[in-house]
Amino acid sequence: MTAFPPRPITNELEYQATQTQINKILDKPELNADDRAYLKILGLTIYDYEEQTESF
Repeated sequence: MTAFPPRPITNELEYQATQTQINKILDKPELNADDRAYLKILGLTIYDYEEQTESF
């Protein structure tokens, strides 16, 4: 988490970097409670960004 601290996503580059970080965590053979909590936070930042940038 110190290498990639969760922050609000403000552009497409940050969005892609966050998705890459999520994929790295999901590639682990086993997830511990900290991994799951970190994934939840990253997932929420992705969700927030998508909600803000999605056009109808």
